Amino acid sequence: MRFLHISDLHIGKPFYHQDMREFLVLQEDLLTKVIQTAKDQHCHALVIAGDIYDREDPGAEAVAVLDRFLNRLKDSGLLVFMIAGNHDSPKKLGYARSFLEDRNLYLETVYQGSIRRVETDDVVFHLLPFIKPFTAGPYLEQRPGSYQEMMEQVLSREELAPGKAHVLISHQFVSGATTCESETLMVGGLDEIGAEVFAGYDYVAMGHLHSPQRIAENVWYPGTLQRLSISELEQQKGALVVDVDPQAEPGSRVTVTPVQIDPLRRFEKLTGTLDELTDPAFVAAHDRDAYVYAALQDEQPNPLALMRLQESWPYLVGLGYEALEARVQEAAGASAAVRSDDPAENICEFYLAQTGQSLSPGQETLLEKLLKEMEDA
Repeated sequence: MRFLHISDLHIGKPFYHQDMREFLVLQEDLLTKVIQTAKDQHCHALVIAGDIYDREDPGAEAVAVLDRFLNRLKDSGLLVFMIAGNHDSPKKLGYARSFLEDRNLYLETVYQGSIRRVETDDVVFHLLPFIKPFTAGPYLEQRPGSYQEMMEQVLSREELAPGKAHVLISHQFVSGATTCESETLMVGGLDEIGAEVFAGYDYVAMGHLHSPQRIAENVWYPGTLQRLSISELEQQKGALVVDVDPQAEPGSRVTVTPVQIDPLRRFEKLTGTLDELTDPAFVAAHDRDAYVYAALQDEQPNPLALMRLQESWPYLVGLGYEALEARVQEAAGASAAVRSDDPAENICEFYLAQTGQSLSPGQETLLEKLLKEMEDA
């Protein structure tokens, strides 16, 4: 059995200040490429591990995008396993569940005391939508005091048949995972669950976190299909191709291969001074249709920076003064280390740390004058 594992589609998500309808077009293009990738990789199934929509009350345009995606899936010949995430409304996402299952699209949106199972070719898929202690508690023997206790009780109720491979589809925060700016997480890690809880499953197709990563031998996050924040600019986005051999020995039944899926419009980081990033030759050598974050290396802010960058990069999403920010951090450390009783010396040291330059003779004279006026006041 070979399947493609994706998650966190976030259909309808606002993307900085960019046009939402235009971004929806790019999202739909990626979803079309997901189906083509599954076919190119000779997959039998597609697993979508939650956060189909970006919000519980999706707009009409977002609903239309998912509708067209599901229709394409219906005609693709793929088995589809899909669960609700924390961003999804179980009622709104699951309204056509029985209709979809007649077309080999298995959707689970609510936990009601047992995990839905679908078996094919000696591989059992367990569909567990996003759960939290408050919603799962009524179905458990004891009210869980944490997400960890909740998941321990939920999984202890399940029997895993020997001689078969077991794939759990879930949408939770597993301890030790890397997070990024585009996620919605609980303060203090209250929603964390230890990876050891999932030890009985051959593969855990996880969703919820947007960075592609493996947490344990059997627990994988594919991440989002595209970069959704500046903190993800160094990440390679795509999906996971998962091969499952139920005849192999436990612990060696699964092979995972990341595959890249290229978006119609990339999201790139460009580094240089303002003059360098707006130089016509530099602009001509790069993709002006990409979403761009400008990491400026100028030592001082320029009030015209935003305007100049937008003229060169029509899909600019933001800018930052990396060199200046680093200088400020150094200055903060330097100022904390200053121990002189002479205020003039402290000010000179701070200015040097922040700007990389010493005070000019004229500035020193002005500083001396101001300090004297303060003493005499």
